[in-house]
Amino acid sequence: MSDAREREFALREAAVNDAEERYFKARPIDDGAMQRKAFRAGFDRAWDAKERELAEARAECERLREVAKKFLVFLEASIYSIQRPSGQPEISRLLADLLSAAKCHAAAIDAARKS
Repeated sequence: MSDAREREFALREAAVNDAEERYFKARPIDDGAMQRKAFRAGFDRAWDAKERELAEARAECERLREVAKKFLVFLEASIYSIQRPSGQPEISRLLADLLSAAKCHAAAIDAARKS
């Protein structure tokens, strides 16, 4: 097992142990081997679901970072083109492209916030 996987496993085991002890300390009458087994199974399902959700959120965050990087590169190139004397006729096209890119970027951020 890699160090990262071992650390993840240790954190998960510590979390389930702590949650299980606190849960059954508050409900001693419900404490038993089968109840503890059911508790752990439920905890594992919830942990796995949250891990998938977290992985998806990280992937979306990375995708938005890439969109932002591309947007900044485009913005820098647009500004450079506008500043060049030969680029003057291109200003309106570049500004329209910049506006379009900004709208796409804003839409991506809004979509990430909603999910």
